[in-house]
Amino acid sequence: MKTKQEKIYRDLVKNIAQIDSDISALEKCVLIVSVAYLNAKEIPNQPKDNFGKTLFRLLETKNDILKIVLPIVAKIIKDLPIEIYQEMVNFVGELDGPSVAMFIQRYLDTVSKRVYGGMTSSEDINDLLVKLANIKANDEVLDPTCGIGGTLLTIVRNNPQQRVYGQDINSVCIAITEMLLEINGSTNYHLFIGDTLANPYYIEDESLKKFDVVITEPPFVSQFEKGLNKNDKYDRYSFGTVPLKKADWGFIMNAINSSKELSGRAIVLLPTGALFRGGSENEIRQSILKKDLFEAIISLPGGLMPSTTVPTSILIFNHDKSIEQKNKTLFIKVPKESIVQMGKRTRLTDESIEKIITTTRNFKEIKNYSMIVSNDQISTKNMMVERYIKKTVYNFNNRKYYINLVDFYNGNTVALKDISKIDRGYNMVSKNENLEGKYWIMKISDMDSQNINYDKMSRGDVEERTKVDNYELQDGDIVMTVRGIFKLLMVKDVKDKTLINSNLVRLRVNPKLYNPNFLKLFLDSPIGRAQLDSFTVGTTVRQIPIKMLSEYQLPQLSLEEQEKVVRNYLQETNEIQSKINKLQNLKKKNNQELYKKMGLDGLYQVSGEEDNDL
Repeated sequence: MKTKQEKIYRDLVKNIAQIDSDISALEKCVLIVSVAYLNAKEIPNQPKDNFGKTLFRLLETKNDILKIVLPIVAKIIKDLPIEIYQEMVNFVGELDGPSVAMFIQRYLDTVSKRVYGGMTSSEDINDLLVKLANIKANDEVLDPTCGIGGTLLTIVRNNPQQRVYGQDINSVCIAITEMLLEINGSTNYHLFIGDTLANPYYIEDESLKKFDVVITEPPFVSQFEKGLNKNDKYDRYSFGTVPLKKADWGFIMNAINSSKELSGRAIVLLPTGALFRGGSENEIRQSILKKDLFEAIISLPGGLMPSTTVPTSILIFNHDKSIEQKNKTLFIKVPKESIVQMGKRTRLTDESIEKIITTTRNFKEIKNYSMIVSNDQISTKNMMVERYIKKTVYNFNNRKYYINLVDFYNGNTVALKDISKIDRGYNMVSKNENLEGKYWIMKISDMDSQNINYDKMSRGDVEERTKVDNYELQDGDIVMTVRGIFKLLMVKDVKDKTLINSNLVRLRVNPKLYNPNFLKLFLDSPIGRAQLDSFTVGTTVRQIPIKMLSEYQLPQLSLEEQEKVVRNYLQETNEIQSKINKLQNLKKKNNQELYKKMGLDGLYQVSGEEDNDL
């Protein structure tokens, strides 16, 4: 049964949908927040023809940030029917400050995850990050990529007097943040508009202001400005060179160097890929580890972020680690069982949040959940939590396996990306399917462990300029599912112009580096399957992100050793199959003798067999 608040949310969404479609979802939110802002200033229930004037009078003496909302509101209400406007005013009047903020966050998450994902995050993630920060009453806190202020709002709800700072490149987001902070009673906030990486505005005496706590959830897809590595006047990128196409470690270094040098902490939420990408990013990780700034790395299940299903990790950096934490890092693996589905939202349970907090604060080990690792035992080439913590019990093919992946990772291994091309299939849509199409389109249902089944395979055409070579099969390729049930096949007798669809991945092994048959056998082994299982994301449908698959580890045997293993295995398998065939024939003969003695000879015939075989 829906609560009164949920019904208000639903009706508000219906009314918002009737606003001019050329107005962005973010701008529509400005009107909702502006109504709530007037209510909080005790100027409620303004009629449509007076709303803009009232808002102008209230904001004319305010800073330039809030004046941003005036032309937006004027544009929205110009052609908005009076009855729709009045309904919105009435609905917003029923909501308190936290409810208004929550509505804006959920609305943006729902209407356009791709566009607004970098501006919002779920309430439970905000709650988790703030609790991990362990903020004291007199602490100064910075969120350098604050979006619409979800983290800052979580902080000030606990303490309206908390001194908080926020910056974001989007001026409308900052305007919404300021109004929401005031609606929720914040009395000590400081907000700035601008690109944090290129031009931070939290400056004090011409130097970068340093904070007790920095909390940030940077946008997941962001580029780094050319020249910043060498020309940042605040020397924030001191641990290494940030690649231009991935700004993740730029945001991390900004967070670390914006926290107090002797006592500050930084909490950063990023895609897990930031923990294993090579090149200069590995060098940055080495430098930060050498300084002993890593306190904890927390792996979260996929599906928790509104903008993406990719796995995410929380990185905690500490300039003042306790004696027991010195030269050590805590790894925490939050299991999939810690999340619940609530309508269209996926969230962490309250119990799981509490467990993460207590484990981090107590810096303790829990079997199959957390592990303390000495820094000299950490490989910065891959700092994924899954490399150190693995569940030990797995179920494959109706059998239970007890598996130690940690020791496997500590052995001699090589990454899949280093010995094979990894290509995900073509995203074929229904409009491209065509019985007379140029290509065969192979789906999961068109394969088993032995063969490709062309009998019912779809045909279709691809979009112009598609690089078909990325999807087309040739004999010897390994095909594996990356969505849904596990299937694995080394293809042979492939017809020309056979493409795989997006639920499959093609592994094209470099035979000079690795034996394809050895790879297939390993993928299907208990260790291989367990590793794939640990990469899996999704609460309802199994999915393996390609970036994580690229870091899949394989035994690093010589090519000669691999070929010997495969040769011996196939030879023994053939011998076993020959013995099985002989036993099956012997069993059939024994049955025939039985039926003769029963007097049944000549009274039956088995389809496909000659009479004299009976």
